[in-house]
Amino acid sequence: MKIAITISRGGTARNILQNVFFEKLKKSAEQIVIFTPAYKDERFISEFGGDNVKFLPLYPEKYGYLQSVVLKINKFSVFNLNTKRLALYDYVDVSKRNWFLNFFHNIKYILLAIVFLPLSKLSFYKSFLIYINGLLIDKEVVSKYRKYFEEYKLDLVFSTSIMESEDAAFIKAAKLSGIKTIGMPKTWDNPSKALFPIQVDTLVVWSPFMKHQMIHLQGYKEKNINTIGVPQFDYYSDDSYIVSREDFCKNMGLDPEKRIIFFGSEGKVIPTDSNITEIIVDFIKNGFLIEESQLLIRPHFCHKNDYEKFSSVLNRNDVVVDSHNNPSKKFRDSWDYSYDQMKHFFNCMYHSDVIINTCSTLTLDGAAIGKPVVLIMFDGQENDLPIYKSVRRWYVCDYYKEILSFKSTYLAYSADELKNSINDILENGDKFGKERRELIERFCYKLDGKAGERLFDVISTTYEKIKS
Repeated sequence: MKIAITISRGGTARNILQNVFFEKLKKSAEQIVIFTPAYKDERFISEFGGDNVKFLPLYPEKYGYLQSVVLKINKFSVFNLNTKRLALYDYVDVSKRNWFLNFFHNIKYILLAIVFLPLSKLSFYKSFLIYINGLLIDKEVVSKYRKYFEEYKLDLVFSTSIMESEDAAFIKAAKLSGIKTIGMPKTWDNPSKALFPIQVDTLVVWSPFMKHQMIHLQGYKEKNINTIGVPQFDYYSDDSYIVSREDFCKNMGLDPEKRIIFFGSEGKVIPTDSNITEIIVDFIKNGFLIEESQLLIRPHFCHKNDYEKFSSVLNRNDVVVDSHNNPSKKFRDSWDYSYDQMKHFFNCMYHSDVIINTCSTLTLDGAAIGKPVVLIMFDGQENDLPIYKSVRRWYVCDYYKEILSFKSTYLAYSADELKNSINDILENGDKFGKERRELIERFCYKLDGKAGERLFDVISTTYEKIKS
């Protein structure tokens, strides 16, 4: 087998290459060609190289005016609840937002709904729009890929993020070269964000939730979809990655005798994260929690200097801000894709008693590891802010609406509710085991440590069909 793979971000390298999938692929494939921005990066090559692995450039897409317009149209052509958030609340700075501007955006949303809601139900419209997207893909980049494909006599190409414009050119080149294409959305929220610019022959998804969305929003046929689970969650099924609580706490500067409250930052998207951590620190300082506790804050390492957002609680007793991160320099997300980082993150979650976040994928991580999750629904203010200024606006999306429907998490709409939720967890443990298992089945498929194996099986089976 000769196969090409795209790796456009450090997070994707972690998910796909730091997995048994890649180990099995390296053992069975005659040639693996990885197209990536990190094709000359010594760290990346050292981490994932091999005698049968070649690294080549993944070219950034150059947008013309017409293509930029079509990409905006794509966002409204899978009309759903996430479209409402994109139309009304897709901003970070709330200082200039007021009722009049919010009213104007509501009018804009209504007009968009009149046009795109009916269009989004028409399969021939989506097919036509995908055709237009294909015409606008950079021909020069496509030509470069086709030359590489011919040089390496590839049997298959695997796009690991089919929403990305870079991957669209890669997929188009494969189609023009008569090479079978396999692809997957990078993460669970991608299918509802925009109509993907091109389709692949064989699709891979994490879960039944994503499968449903790819059928109803992206127009895929059920027979072409393979559900595998979440590859990066395979680690959570292997106890050998867990270090002792004593060793973990010693390494982090935590007290093993105290309960650990984990807070996951959302980076620049939610500046009020620091308000919430200050409230939790006050709970600890003033004895408002029923057991002695400490706060472990994990910055969002994709966002530069997110560590500084928590300066007000740095050097406080019973507070640790995680700094265990070795950013990747050649990827735009700077994600640390190392084995050490994956093991470290797993232990941070595993040894915590409570997981707190705002509208994050950490909810799925917490559920997968069996930890109670508290979702923040307020801004650290005494008085509720209107939704167009509040963190609550980030929950206006189809994927979090469905997560909340399982009632598997605590919801904190105020400081008092946050305190009560933490205390309930410290006293009673996990009250939502049944609901959490149902959530996992819907969003993670299986937690058996074999998602990577199933991904390899999809690749292997597709290759066998080509050769038979």
